[in-house]
Amino acid sequence: MRKNYILASAALAILTLVSCTKEMEYNRVQWAAFDTKSIGVAENVGTVEVDLSAYNVTGPCQVTVSTSGTAKAGENFKFVGNESGVFNFTESGSQKIKIEIINHPHEKNGTLTLVLTINSVSEGMFIGAMKTVTISIADYVPVDWVFVTGTWMAQDYDSGQPDGSAYEVEITKVDDKTLKLYNLWGGEETLNATIAFDSAKNTAAIAIPHNQIVTDASAYGYGNLVILGQNDAGSWAYAPVKASVTLSGISIGPWNMLITEGEYSGYLWTSGAYTTVLTRAE
Repeated sequence: MRKNYILASAALAILTLVSCTKEMEYNRVQWAAFDTKSIGVAENVGTVEVDLSAYNVTGPCQVTVSTSGTAKAGENFKFVGNESGVFNFTESGSQKIKIEIINHPHEKNGTLTLVLTINSVSEGMFIGAMKTVTISIADYVPVDWVFVTGTWMAQDYDSGQPDGSAYEVEITKVDDKTLKLYNLWGGEETLNATIAFDSAKNTAAIAIPHNQIVTDASAYGYGNLVILGQNDAGSWAYAPVKASVTLSGISIGPWNMLITEGEYSGYLWTSGAYTTVLTRAE
């Protein structure tokens, strides 16, 4: 009798487990969610795609997406192909929300945010945990002629130590490969230079040919002070002065000046090396 009771109890437990398993298997709800929480892009990215997914869809349903954040519609972004923000699903799957990021290459807007939010779904549908996705849009400032030309604040360094106060340097365009740089070292002279842009790295390289006058020092008995660069071996020579341009600014040097007249004719102006950092004047 006891043995039969144990067998009956075991059978009942198995039936109960099967019954619960079937109930869990078929108790499926419809729900919608984004496939990611955040995306970071540069302002010049072009188009951004965000996946919106619906799960366990048993019939036609709608998902409505709204926008918020510091990015402004029509000014910083616009939807491509679906401006209503209403997405229709007839079966489970994903749809891509396509957003064009509008580039303002020389405006400083800081990092903007575009927040997409699932704010409503069809009756009987639920919103999943990832109901929002934040798109961070970083400023894009190209290193080009607009960036390079204009007024810069310059600070000279002699052997790594600041040399004097900051002063203004003016850069103007001559042609696609040539520029003029006025007032290096505060010398009130114009230096010619060549420039080569590297769009892939968003940088540029400048070369200032040697033997150009930095300043007229004849009133002090030194004649003209003319610019010198260093050769590949690191020795002072009749070599161009090199400068690199990045979003941080323009770094010039090392460079020095040759005295052309007086008892120190043929000597370098300083026993060290000048470097100059240009930052954009606000």
